[in-house]
Amino acid sequence: MKSKIAALCTLLALIYTSMGNAVVAEVNTTQQGAPFYSNWTFWQWIVSLTALVFSLAPYVIKLIKGPHILLHVMNKISIQHTLGNPNIKLFLNIQNNGGRPVRIREITLEICKDEKTFTIPAQSYYPDVSDNKMAVLAPFRLLPENDWSHTVYFYPDFSRDEDIAFRTLAGNIRTNILEKIPPNTSTPPNGDHTFVAADAVILQPAIDFFTQHFMWNTGEYTGTVTIITEPSKAKTSYKFRFNLYETESNELRGYAKDYKYGLGVCYFNADKHPGLSVTTSKS
Repeated sequence: MKSKIAALCTLLALIYTSMGNAVVAEVNTTQQGAPFYSNWTFWQWIVSLTALVFSLAPYVIKLIKGPHILLHVMNKISIQHTLGNPNIKLFLNIQNNGGRPVRIREITLEICKDEKTFTIPAQSYYPDVSDNKMAVLAPFRLLPENDWSHTVYFYPDFSRDEDIAFRTLAGNIRTNILEKIPPNTSTPPNGDHTFVAADAVILQPAIDFFTQHFMWNTGEYTGTVTIITEPSKAKTSYKFRFNLYETESNELRGYAKDYKYGLGVCYFNADKHPGLSVTTSKS
């Protein structure tokens, strides 16, 4: 940045010097002894220099102006969970109001309640508002005077041990249900076997996993969305708060009742487990 500004200043100095020398030579050859301001060439030089300064001013300002990211978060948060593991959707608008391109490296969401804090990374987003397909959220470059507006999906990854446990219990429930289905019974396209329940002993590991990971209890929460950037000084954040009432928490807990049918474990149905849309307020 400093080298670009120095180069531009050097160019302006050279132009100024060359034009000034030309004016001085013109004044000396045409009106010896006359005041310099009485020569029209001098005033032409002033006007030309002023026009040059004004034409270059926007570019100089952009070079001088550092990176500046603005973050706006919609006042609605979508809350869900996968076997207790928290999932959140937020609509974000990220604006580059600075004079330089900024690389968005990572987006994180920090949730706090009762002095307990955990951080959830943004993993994917919806490229098209008219399409329900998600794409992986990779680092991207945001040019000056541009913005990026999308619904972003936050969720923590399972650890290696948790992932193995989840796959094992889901496989056991699926196998147990399929063993109970009479031969020649047509399988629903979405795998919904609500007329067949897994045995209690097979289901219990899923209930234990849910109990261990569920965090959407009644109370007040604060959330902080953080945009991690290159350069790092463009980093910004947005803080908000929201409340979960007892009926809302119980609704999310109630999804565990369908685990015996495989719903929410072996397959997912947004119509039956839609999650919650909660209003937020800026902190």
